[in-house]
Amino acid sequence: MHTPRPMEMPPPDVVAEFDWLMSLALDDLLDEADAQRFHELLDANPVLARSWAQWKRLDQQLAAAPYMAPAPGFVDRFETRLAGREQRSQRWMIGILAVAVLLASGMVVLGTAGLGAFVFLTQGSWIGQQIHGVAYAYSAANAWLDSLTATADAVTNTPQVQTLGLVYVAAVAVMIYGWLMLLRRRSRLDQAMSPIQVE
Repeated sequence: MHTPRPMEMPPPDVVAEFDWLMSLALDDLLDEADAQRFHELLDANPVLARSWAQWKRLDQQLAAAPYMAPAPGFVDRFETRLAGREQRSQRWMIGILAVAVLLASGMVVLGTAGLGAFVFLTQGSWIGQQIHGVAYAYSAANAWLDSLTATADAVTNTPQVQTLGLVYVAAVAVMIYGWLMLLRRRSRLDQAMSPIQVE
């Protein structure tokens, strides 16, 4: 008894070309040359012919199926449900973030308090030395600032410094006056030159 030989699958490039032509055929978009090539592929390849028959049958079933329109108000109901779901997810997200922030803050406070208690209990003498050092540095800085203020006050009250300050103010006033005179002269020269340039 003779067993039928299994059908061989055509090369991938032929299958790709056939799929493209079959898509056009299902949409009734084949021109004459493409239709001829499509029928050549069908005649030469039983596997492709069987695939075409299955796709044609499926296309006919889809075309025969009744059109199902959504119920009236479907879009409005869907948008309302979607908005409600988004609001619920946002509330959940805000709640989760708030809990996470509270937990993180509590952990930071507890960690800081625990570290402070540990340092205070185990390093009491060291903390006392540090507090003493800070107090000493503060009093030294105050004394230095008072001394600096008194020195500056004494220097500024001497006749030499007051005379030097008056000379400095006078020199600055003379320089400003000279600069203003230079700008005025320059402005006059520019005004005198402008009619010549217009001509």
